[in-house]
Amino acid sequence: MTDHLRQIRRLLRLRPGADLLHRWAKPLPDSSSPMDHFYTSILRVARIAPTIGLDAVERLLESTENLDAIEVARLTRLHGHTLLSLGRASESAKRYERAWQLFDREDSAEERTRTAVGWIGSLAHCGDYRRMRELIPVARDGIARSDHSTRVRLDVNVANAMYLTGRFDEAARAYGKAAKRFQKLNLRLDAALAQANLGQVYLRLGRADSAQAEFTESLAVIEGRGFQSAVLQVQFGLAAVLLLRGSWEQALHTFQELRNQLAQLGDKSTVAAIERELAQLLASVGENEAALESATAARDTYRALGLVHSAALAAHQRGRLLVDAGRLIDAHTELSETRAHFTEHGNRWALHRIDVSLAELHLSRARPAEAQRILRRAQRQLDRSDRHGLGAQARLLRARAMFDQGRLGWSRRLAEVAWRDARAYPAINQRPQIALLLARTNSQAGKADRARRWSQRALTEFEAVRERFGQSLAGQHLPMANRSLLQGVLAVQLRDKSSPAVKRTLEAVLKFRSHLLTDSLLAARRETGVPEIETALSQIREELSLADSVPNRDRTNALRQQAADLEQRMRKATSGLTRIARRAGLPVGTTDWTGDMPTVFFEQTSDGWGAFVVEPGRAPRWVPLDRASDVLQGPWSSLQILFEAIAAAPRERRALLMTRTLDKATRALITVREALWDPLELPRGRVRVVPTGEVCRIPFEALPLVGEDTPRHCVSRGPLSTSTGRRRASSAVLLGGTTAASARELKNVQGHLGDMGLQVEASDERALLLESNDELAVLHLSAHGSSNQRHWFLTGLRLRDGWLGLEHLERKHLRGSLIFFGTCDSAATPAAGAEVDSWMTAGMVAGAREMVLSLWKLDDAPASFFTDRFYAQWATDRVAASAITVAMRETRKKFPHPFAWAPFIVVA
Repeated sequence: MTDHLRQIRRLLRLRPGADLLHRWAKPLPDSSSPMDHFYTSILRVARIAPTIGLDAVERLLESTENLDAIEVARLTRLHGHTLLSLGRASESAKRYERAWQLFDREDSAEERTRTAVGWIGSLAHCGDYRRMRELIPVARDGIARSDHSTRVRLDVNVANAMYLTGRFDEAARAYGKAAKRFQKLNLRLDAALAQANLGQVYLRLGRADSAQAEFTESLAVIEGRGFQSAVLQVQFGLAAVLLLRGSWEQALHTFQELRNQLAQLGDKSTVAAIERELAQLLASVGENEAALESATAARDTYRALGLVHSAALAAHQRGRLLVDAGRLIDAHTELSETRAHFTEHGNRWALHRIDVSLAELHLSRARPAEAQRILRRAQRQLDRSDRHGLGAQARLLRARAMFDQGRLGWSRRLAEVAWRDARAYPAINQRPQIALLLARTNSQAGKADRARRWSQRALTEFEAVRERFGQSLAGQHLPMANRSLLQGVLAVQLRDKSSPAVKRTLEAVLKFRSHLLTDSLLAARRETGVPEIETALSQIREELSLADSVPNRDRTNALRQQAADLEQRMRKATSGLTRIARRAGLPVGTTDWTGDMPTVFFEQTSDGWGAFVVEPGRAPRWVPLDRASDVLQGPWSSLQILFEAIAAAPRERRALLMTRTLDKATRALITVREALWDPLELPRGRVRVVPTGEVCRIPFEALPLVGEDTPRHCVSRGPLSTSTGRRRASSAVLLGGTTAASARELKNVQGHLGDMGLQVEASDERALLLESNDELAVLHLSAHGSSNQRHWFLTGLRLRDGWLGLEHLERKHLRGSLIFFGTCDSAATPAAGAEVDSWMTAGMVAGAREMVLSLWKLDDAPASFFTDRFYAQWATDRVAASAITVAMRETRKKFPHPFAWAPFIVVA
């Protein structure tokens, strides 16, 4: 390709004249057909330097005296090719039409047909469907019946036109037929390229399995044929499949490697094409910030190459992402400039797409009348070209504009039509929003039953989108979509103020903010087919727990490698940890939640921290927490460092350190309360909180007590249920370490539970739990151990007869029970139900009704005192939330430092 570019540059340096082509061809090795050589060179050059190719064609068109009519016609067609490569679609279509007429005058049916193929592509870029469809049968009629390969290539060009204009279903069918026909003709390379295009369409349709199959078959043929750029594009497709399936880090690593390889090839246009496709993929899974970076890179690269049309498409993509990011001024500038470009070059399809984006921008700026005006202009054309895609999206935006103007009847009718149109992809991403709009219109019209059904359908459709793009990935990267959808659903479902509505709302919120839960840890231990697991777990836990005191780095590294190998063996098993389909909150149930207490869902958005506040009988509130970020990075971060220093201090210095830092720690905790709790303005009584991210380690249960003589709130965390309807167990098991302090603690707990009439057994051996067949009302654990978030099976408690691990918490013992973890850092997990295994997630899987855990390391004396006070209160009402409040208040009187009394939380 470099040789062709060098030769074309030499032509541009020659003096213009009638014999320009022959003078240029004279030093070439094969000058028998100068026009053929020039034609081939321009086709190659147009891809990497389209401006130079256009200059050369126009230079030669000025010197046509020595060219015959057929050569002039071919040169005119080549002029159309180069104009189209620069995005000048309307000018290109005129050149193709002129070449068609010249070939028709010379009665050259074969060349006229070739011209028609290029003309069809040009009309597709112009958005002129009518003329394109009229031309397709004419082009087919001009191809000899025996020329099967040319017929199929025409079909591929038609499929390309469909893909470019968003008709993905039609493009998929056309590429599939073309690939099969190429295979019948034994044109394996052409078939592979058609399959690669089909894989790209499947990516747009969200069909990851089908896309992977097409890319894999295509790559097997293309590799080794010298088409390195094509190979890298197919590999990009395979990486995109990983992204759709949620393998985020692996996909992005592969994308970066492909970028580097393409940069080495010097194929910048392919790099830009990949960046544009990557932006589309990232946007589809809600990662708008990364998508914006890719769209910007694609636009700038295209502009540097002079590929004006491609740059404009990338700029439009960037404008849409700016709208989503709330950067409305920048978005308006980008979209307006892009619209001016496509207006100049006559691309009607692109203009309609930009109109949809501009309408969304106007809705974001509270200008529904302006959005309605723009959409009326584009709706008819969009319905003709892409009714189920952009047509449905435009109709949704029109319905939103009508709703904002108070025209509920029109809004509902338009939304219902949009819903019917959106039953097929690519508009599936709009289905949740359409359903939510229908819920809102019906709610405003007083049709409560219809409103609830449509709101539930909105959540169902949103779940379908999340599952299509990878559940774990979508759970992490759709925060803004979560927020807007949930706000609408909350507002609709709670209008009737009924308890069932509150329950459904709480379930929905939990469902769509959760990540994945690992399946039963017990099943992993029992069904993996690895008989030495028990021995291996005990050995690794024991030795790694001593690694810090035994300075043998090689041995420690070997143990960690052994742990990783063991984890891989367990994950490859047919059952157990590899089955992670159950979601947080759902396996243990939220249907038993009552609607008699406020629930607070903390959320971090692009604007900072805030909280949903759901109160029974009231519309949900979104409360911005403006000081949260500063407090988390300042006072709370300092307080955590202080707690770590206290925990690390020798016992004789710990009391002195707490005395000296009491005022500082108390002020810091009050600051946290003022930033994260006081703005919520909650009514007095019980409150449930559901924290995420950084705020998971905030002791919300302690905040109402700090600085208050009488706490106004009794706090617990979700999302466990009360498991009503199940027989109440009458047994309790207490497991503790071998120290005297642990034995005294177990004796005190045994006394409280015995007074309740429970049959209590206590031991320092795990066999008491493992060999028991009883259903337990209480499992109390108090022993030293280790916590490891990287490898779940390294978390455990050290008892006399071995390690008690997460896998030993069984549903047959613990469903509906209270589990008390009187151990250090037992709540070490980023979120309840997150995909990081811990005592919290293990207890949830085991079906516990309530859990008490600690957020940081415990001091023995205050921890024992707290435990005694907790069970004294719990024995009266069996409600952990009220018991922990009473126990904290009494512990604080005797041990006033927050390190001593504030670490405990309750999940209930």
